[in-house]
Amino acid sequence: MSRDFLASRVRLNALIGSNSGAQPSLLMYPSSQATNNKGGQSASLQNFLSDANNYSGTAFLYVHGTPTTSSEQAGVLPSLNYSIFGGDLLVKGTIFSDYLRTTSGTLISFDTLGYIPPVGTNYISDPNGPTSSSDADKILDAQIKLNETGITTNLSNINSINTILNTHETSIGLDADGGFIQKTTSNYLNASTSISNETFLLDAQIKINETAISLKADSSSLTLVQNEIDAIETGSGLNNDGTYTASSNTSYLDAATSLFDADVRLDAQLKLNKLPKNSAKIRIRNRCEVSGRPHGVYRKLRISRIALRDMASAGKIPGITKSSW
Repeated sequence: MSRDFLASRVRLNALIGSNSGAQPSLLMYPSSQATNNKGGQSASLQNFLSDANNYSGTAFLYVHGTPTTSSEQAGVLPSLNYSIFGGDLLVKGTIFSDYLRTTSGTLISFDTLGYIPPVGTNYISDPNGPTSSSDADKILDAQIKLNETGITTNLSNINSINTILNTHETSIGLDADGGFIQKTTSNYLNASTSISNETFLLDAQIKINETAISLKADSSSLTLVQNEIDAIETGSGLNNDGTYTASSNTSYLDAATSLFDADVRLDAQLKLNKLPKNSAKIRIRNRCEVSGRPHGVYRKLRISRIALRDMASAGKIPGITKSSW
């Protein structure tokens, strides 16, 4: 059997366990557990490694130490030959342990180790609330969904209200932000600063107009004016409401639409009546320029057929000869 490699320090890239047999592939134990320099092991170490109840047959690494098996709740420190990891320990698999203590020596019971409901929350602090992190996640997920649905509904309602608000702003005369739009072409509101101020200004102006109206005309004066208007309507041939109705018994005014239109029609008819009788085109009569005969007149030649025959017989028309047979 080869001898053990003795060195105070070893710097290498990897430790490869190749131990065969029932023991783990790689063993790490102090020299106090070695009986010689050829891999000899103390009786206690051999008894531990040979007991199948201490580990499974597929174990890879054994690190020697004395286990602390005290069941005291606090004040228990590590036994001899314990291992120290100077930094954080990241375990990708499952930790199997008989005991678990804090660094101060307080025992952590696996029976009571579990989910602790938080205090002061809105949805998962109820005594009848979740009993595990997964249940808490489900409750929070459901509440988030309810909140999301409520936000969507509220957003839709807000959009509807905003549309109505924009309509009201436009109808009232406000801008998109609800600000007052200054009037620049009104009669009395150019100096207003708000809708309520516009109402105040209009109220004041209406009072001024009311006072002015009451000073300028009383009821008796209005009656006299109305009587005079009625008389004018009667004298002018208008209806009681001042409208004009054409008379169907006239010669020229049955199509008139107003007194002014009736005057225009009469003026035009008078002008027509002043024209001479023979000035009408319909009174023009084609007559022969030779004999004055009104019948059988050639329009282009302006002579009658008899005058044309006489002139042809007399040879006064070139190219025309009298035929005989």
